[in-house]
Amino acid sequence: MTVVYVTSAEQTTVEDAMTRKIHRLAITAIICACALLSSCGGGADEPRALPNVTGMTLTQAERRLQSTNVSWVFNEEEGPAAKLFETVRESSGSANTALANRRVAAQDPKPGYKVTSGDVVLLRLRR
Repeated sequence: MTVVYVTSAEQTTVEDAMTRKIHRLAITAIICACALLSSCGGGADEPRALPNVTGMTLTQAERRLQSTNVSWVFNEEEGPAAKLFETVRESSGSANTALANRRVAAQDPKPGYKVTSGDVVLLRLRR
């Protein structure tokens, strides 16, 4: 067995070198994590302009809105407000066949409004 004696000056130098190496590894890990988050969309959600879906069929409008990651609800153009809650739709499903070819008469918010993921758009369908 070999015993190595280290002076206090040498020990300080070794400790400094280890500290610098740990700092470099930590900085590298932080940079990699930031790059990974930004490439996976894990960063802040940037507002984007809401597309115009007026005049489209409900199926076309749903496809268009899915690209902006917003949710939507719809009701009949002239129906009562209570009707809205009977036909709630979110971006996870698709329109049933009775509604799929109905056209969007209006949307709220209006096209161009800045939205982020999770915002809700109201679509009014023509009868």
